[in-house]
Amino acid sequence: MKKNQKILQIAVLCLIILLLVSCESAEKYFNEGNDQSENREYEKAIDAYLKAIEIDMEYLEAYYKLGNAYAKLDQYEKAIDAYLKAIKGNVYDNSFIKAIKRIDL
Repeated sequence: MKKNQKILQIAVLCLIILLLVSCESAEKYFNEGNDQSENREYEKAIDAYLKAIEIDMEYLEAYYKLGNAYAKLDQYEKAIDAYLKAIKGNVYDNSFIKAIKRIDL
C-alpha cells in the first residue's frame, strides 16, 4: 500500500510541475503578443496569442487580445469569434462585450 501511495504522490507532483510549466509558457507567449501589439506587429501578435491559447485553452485574456489584434487588421469575423470565446469563459466581465460593440460591421 505504501508503494502505491508513493507512486500517486510522485504522479501528482509531476502533474503540478507540468501545469506550472505550461502556465509559464502560455504567459510567455501572451506577453510576446502584447509586445508585438505595442509595436503594431499584429500578425506576429496573433501568432503569439494563438500559441498561448494552444497551451492554455482557457486563457480568456489571450482570446480578448487576439480579438483586438484581428480587429486592428480589419479581420472582424475572426475578432468577434475570439471575443465570443472570451465571453463564454467569463460572463461577468463586460469589456469583451464592449470590444464587440466597437466593431462597426
